Amino acid sequence: MRVIAAVTAALLGACGPKITITDDIDLTWDLDFTLDRFEDNLHDPYVRGATMTMYVTSDDDDERFRGWTISPVETELLEISESTYDGSSLTAEVTALQEGDATIQILDDRGEVQGETTARIRVPDEVQLDAHGYLIIGQDERAPVDDLRIVENGTATYLARYFAAGEELHGNGVLAGESPGLVVENQTSYFFEDREWLTVTVGAAGTQDVVLFADGEPLPVRRVNAVPERDIRQVELLGKDESRSEDGDWMVLLAQSYDAMGRRIFGVGYEWNVGGVQELGVGDLYRYKFERGSMMMAVATRAGLSDQVEIQSGGGFVDSTNNVGCSTTTPAGWLVPLGALAALALSGRRRRAVVAS
Repeated sequence: MRVIAAVTAALLGACGPKITITDDIDLTWDLDFTLDRFEDNLHDPYVRGATMTMYVTSDDDDERFRGWTISPVETELLEISESTYDGSSLTAEVTALQEGDATIQILDDRGEVQGETTARIRVPDEVQLDAHGYLIIGQDERAPVDDLRIVENGTATYLARYFAAGEELHGNGVLAGESPGLVVENQTSYFFEDREWLTVTVGAAGTQDVVLFADGEPLPVRRVNAVPERDIRQVELLGKDESRSEDGDWMVLLAQSYDAMGRRIFGVGYEWNVGGVQELGVGDLYRYKFERGSMMMAVATRAGLSDQVEIQSGGGFVDSTNNVGCSTTTPAGWLVPLGALAALALSGRRRRAVVAS
């Protein structure tokens, strides 16, 4: 993270307007718009190959940035598009081309430097894969997955997070993967938070390796275990306490399978019965609108195993963690409603009621 180093009129010793620079990388996982163009920082280090938008703003409300530009000093490290004024900020598209520390200058219409900062660009040496469902229900600490166990003929989706020497890198649009025995896709979601996703589809039970690349650079090989359905020995429903929810809030249940050793199995679709009615579709999520006092039993079933939880629901639908909202690819073929994208979730244990306090 870098803070801009100069302000207008500083060389003259006068108190001039404050010039700030930031980017459009949203690090708050809340499925909402949480960017502030008037922040004074960049969310670097960036992963090489990523493209983001940078914003330059002034606390002078009359500043229109006529003739101003956002320019790199080391053009071999950064490519910056022509700067434009969008009514509140000077903006430009920035692409990280090469590893290194790039200097970014804000130049006025006379070519004089009105601000300067540094953006670090790194090549990742590690990718962390996070199970999408745990991010949806707010259990981020359980999201990282080392053991990619996917039920045979199943599809699972993971968030890709990049690291270099233990430091997380930001940006997306750089992921690729290949495996001779698997279908490997990458998705980039672009609504609310830009994120990079890895979707893996397996066939018959067996073990395969996936070679992942970030901007063409190989990352450590990940092993995928396709497991037979008979390995499923437990089904559990997970989520958050709904006691603080208001009528109309979107909620969500996540169904998770485990084998005899307690290892998670992903890519599992479930049949859902809610309030005694069989729901349409098969998936590992059930999204519903909270309605206080409208108690219903939700049951998820797969391979003859099930779990159930009592919820307060005004109606809902079956969904899948393979749907990541608005993205450049949508393997499931459709997008979930925008209201559901902001869904919170409900938690508890087997055969438990979740009651508002």
